[in-house]
Amino acid sequence: MFFLLPIGHESDKVRRLPWVTFFIMATCLIVHIYVTIEINKTVKELESMGRELVNYYFQHPYLELDEETKKLLFGAQNTEQVDEMIETYREAASRRVHIMQEEEQEELDQLAAGLKSQLDEFPYRKWGFIPAKKTFMGLLTHMFIHGGWLHLLGNLLFLYLTGPFIEDVWGRPLFAGFYVISGVFAAAMYATHYPNFSGPLIGASGAIAGVMGAFLIRYFTTRIKFFYIFLLVVRGTFKAPAWLMMPLWLGLEVMNGKALDAINPGGGGVAHWAHVWGFVLGVVIAWGMKSFKVEEKYIHPKIESQISFVDEGFVAHDEALKLRLEGRLDEAYALLLETARKHPTNQDVVENLWNLGVEIGNENEAAEYLIRLIENEVRRDQVELALDHFLSLKSRIPQASISLTYKFTLMKHLAERQNIEEAENLANEILGEVSLNTPAGLLQNFASTTLQVNPSIAQKVIEICLQHQEIPEDQKDKLKADLDAAQKDQKTAAAVRDMQNVTTTPGIPPPSGSPVMPGTPGAPRSPTVPETSATPGSPMEPGRPVSPESSLATESPTAPGGPAAPDTSMTPGAPPAPGTPMASESPEAIQSPMPPESRAVPGGPAAPETPGEPEPGISSQPRRSTSAQKSIRVYKAIPLDIKEDKLDLNTEEFGQKSLAFSKVKAIAVAEISSPQDLPYELIDLFLEDPKTNVQNIKAVRLFTTGFNPRKFFPDMQDQNEALKALITTVLEKSSATPYPDKNSVLLDPPNIFGSILEYERSILS
Repeated sequence: MFFLLPIGHESDKVRRLPWVTFFIMATCLIVHIYVTIEINKTVKELESMGRELVNYYFQHPYLELDEETKKLLFGAQNTEQVDEMIETYREAASRRVHIMQEEEQEELDQLAAGLKSQLDEFPYRKWGFIPAKKTFMGLLTHMFIHGGWLHLLGNLLFLYLTGPFIEDVWGRPLFAGFYVISGVFAAAMYATHYPNFSGPLIGASGAIAGVMGAFLIRYFTTRIKFFYIFLLVVRGTFKAPAWLMMPLWLGLEVMNGKALDAINPGGGGVAHWAHVWGFVLGVVIAWGMKSFKVEEKYIHPKIESQISFVDEGFVAHDEALKLRLEGRLDEAYALLLETARKHPTNQDVVENLWNLGVEIGNENEAAEYLIRLIENEVRRDQVELALDHFLSLKSRIPQASISLTYKFTLMKHLAERQNIEEAENLANEILGEVSLNTPAGLLQNFASTTLQVNPSIAQKVIEICLQHQEIPEDQKDKLKADLDAAQKDQKTAAAVRDMQNVTTTPGIPPPSGSPVMPGTPGAPRSPTVPETSATPGSPMEPGRPVSPESSLATESPTAPGGPAAPDTSMTPGAPPAPGTPMASESPEAIQSPMPPESRAVPGGPAAPETPGEPEPGISSQPRRSTSAQKSIRVYKAIPLDIKEDKLDLNTEEFGQKSLAFSKVKAIAVAEISSPQDLPYELIDLFLEDPKTNVQNIKAVRLFTTGFNPRKFFPDMQDQNEALKALITTVLEKSSATPYPDKNSVLLDPPNIFGSILEYERSILS
C-alpha cells in the first residue's frame, strides 16, 4: 500500500489573513457537525420504515413495488435477485384468493411514499446535489456537506494548502466568486456525465479542485512538500514542483473516473469527474487572468492601497519569485541580495537567496548571509532549523565555518539525537580550532560531549583541558579520571583487535570501508557502548562480555590431516572504499546466502569441536554454552538498508553483504544491562530455529550501539519507537518466529539479561 499526502510548499507567505478561506473552512466544519447530529436523529427512523416496508412486501409478494423504491431498499445491483425471490413467493401465493389485494396494494404504496418522503429529508439528499433532480439550491449547498470526518479533513487540507495563496493574489471578492463558480461548474458537469444518477453529490472537492488548477498556473514552479508511506513501514518526505505533481494528480483522476465508469456506468462512489472539471476550469480562468495581466492591472494596486504595513522581506520574496518564474534569475538574486543586506535575519529572504545562489553558482557570496542566519537561529534556540541550514551549507561549501560556540551547540545537538557520525565529523572540525586560549567552560563541555561521541577525540580535548590555567584542580582531577577511562577503553579495544587478528582467516582482509563496529577503536563509548573489563584469555568487547562464538565467522571445509582451505564464498572481491556505501548489489551478493552453510569433511561427519580450541582455518570458533549439544555462531553486522526481500548489511568480516529475509528462521531481542554500564539491545537473526536439534546455530547479530534505527525511519523522533518499527519490519518481511515470544521481541516488555553470556544460556537452554 502506498499513501501520498501534500503537507506544505515553498510559497508559504501571504500579505493579509485569508478570511474567505477561513470562512469556507469554518462553515464546512460547522455544517458537518450539524449534519452529523441530524443524521443520527433520522437514521433510526429510516431503518424502521425500511424494515416495515420490506417485511410487508415479502409477506404480500403478489403486490407490485415500483422500481425506484426497490433501488432505494435493495440497491440497483440487487434488484434482479430480489425480483427472482419475490417471483418464487408469488407462485406459492397465487394459489390463494386475495380478496383485500386492492387495499393491500394501497397500503404498500403509502409505505413506499412515506419512505421516499422521509429519505428526501435525509441531510445528504436534502442539501446535496442530485443529478436526476437538479435544483439550484443543491448546486450551492452541496459544497458544504461532507460524508464523514476523513472526507472533510482531506478537503480542508487541500483548501488550506492552496486557497490562502490564490485569495492573496486575486483578492477576497474575486476568490470567493471563483470558488463558488468552480463548485457549481464541477457539479453541473458531473450531472451532464451522469444525468440519471439519483444519489446525492456532496463535498467541496469540485470547488477545491478549481483552486488547485489556479494554483498550478499561478505557482507553476513552486515545490510542494509531500509525506509518503509505503507498506506502513517505509516513510518520509520529498519535494516536487507543482508543474509535475498536479498534472499527475489530474491524470490519476481521469484514470480513476474511467475505471469507475467501467464498473458502475450509472454514477456513484468518488466523484472523480467533478474533480477533473473543477481543475480544468481553474486552469482556464487562471490562464486567462495571467494572459490579460488582470492581477497587475487591477488587483494588485487595489490590494496594496489597503495594506497599511508591508513587510519588505515579503515584498522582495514575492517579487523575486515572479522574476524567477519569468526566468530572470540574476535579477531575482540581486533583489534578494539587496534585501538580505538590510534584513540579514529574515529567514525567507536568506533561504531563497541561498537556494538561488546555489542554482546560479553564487553560493560563496550567499553563504555569508546563511552563516549569519544560522548563528541567529542558534541564539534564538532554533537549533534544529540551524542544523538543517548548516548541513546544507557544508554540503556545498565544506570549508565554510561558523563561530566556535555555535558550532559546539550544533555538535551537542547532534550527539543528543544520536547522529553519531555527523557529530563526530563536527567534533573533529572543532578539535582543530580549540586551544589553550579557548574559554575553560567551552573546553570542559566539549570534552564531556565528545566522550559520548568518540573517546579518541575526547582524549585530545582532555589533554588540552589539563594544561588550561583557568580550569580548577578538582575539575582537572575529574578530567583525569575521564581520560584514564578513555585510555582504558582504547587499550581494551586494542586487545580485542589483536585477538581478532590472531583468529582471522588467512586471505580474508577486514573491509576497510566498513563502519566502526561496536567495541572497536573509534566506536562511541557510553551511553552507546557500555564498558566492562576484558577477562584474560577470553576475547571480550569493551562494554559487554562476548563469548568466542560471538565473533563473526564462517566455516571452511577441513581436509583430513591438514589445515582448512579458506572459505571464500563470502569474501568480497575487493574491500569497499573507506566511507563509500554499496551502490548496487552484485548477483553473487544477492543470490548467496548470508552467511554460508557449514560443510562437512568429504567422506565422513564433521569432527566434534573442542570448547576453547579453534579449528584450523576457522576465523572464530563457537563455544559451548550451558548445553553440551548446542552452540551459537555469531556474525556481527550493521544494517545499512531495508529492501523488499533482503536486508543490506555491513559485516565485520566480509564487508557489505545482503541477507535474504527468507533465510531468517527466528528472531530474538534482548536488553543487556549490568550495574556498571548503561543498557543496550542486541538483535539476533537466527538462520536456524533455536528450538531445532541443530548443534551449531548461526545468527546474524545487530547491536544498537552500532547503528541508529532512526536512520530507517527519519520521521520518528523516539529512538525506541524506531527500533520497534525496524524489528516489526524484519518480522513481517521474514515471517520468522519471534523467540521466545512476540512481546519480548518487540521490547514490550524486553527480556533483560546481565550479560550476553547469560542471554545465550537462556537461548540454548
